[in-house]
Amino acid sequence: MKKDYNLIMDASPCDVNLYPDGPPNITEVKKLGRQLCPYFSKCNSGLLSGGHQCAILFGSQVAQNALKEGHSVDAEMTDFRREMTGQLPRMAPKGIIWSADRKTFEIITDTKKAMAMVSAFAKMVLGDNEPRGAGPPRRSFNELVAGAITPDGAVDLAKIDALEGSCGRNGGRGCDVTSGPCSCGAWH
Repeated sequence: MKKDYNLIMDASPCDVNLYPDGPPNITEVKKLGRQLCPYFSKCNSGLLSGGHQCAILFGSQVAQNALKEGHSVDAEMTDFRREMTGQLPRMAPKGIIWSADRKTFEIITDTKKAMAMVSAFAKMVLGDNEPRGAGPPRRSFNELVAGAITPDGAVDLAKIDALEGSCGRNGGRGCDVTSGPCSCGAWH
């Protein structure tokens, strides 16, 4: 089932079922309420700080980055592997938590298999939404301002406001640029 862009960008797999049988959009999430991951209480009581990491959480982040950047999951996984090389065994010396169905969980200790599970979950979350090279526009703050200048040299703030969210989302807030100060409150 195709998931809504905002659901993918804003939801956490800890409290929303991002598996194919989960809700397709934020409206359904609001109707259902929080659907805590069955492992939530274990993770929250110290499992993640005690030598484990979560392939499901990593996979959700990879899916969000793929959508935001307009990359495929495979391209995003290349970046993720590069960032995690050497770090993952130290961050998760006891293994990576994984579930193919949100019912049965296992701990994976092999790093290559864990990376494959991160990729599998990202693809599962995106489903039909997986980017194929196109994505939100890339825009610097300077380009944003230049596009909002009126003939008399003033900056038309309504033009800037209209672009909020056109470059993706960050923490539930819309982004109007991919580099520089952004309407989401971050500096990209």
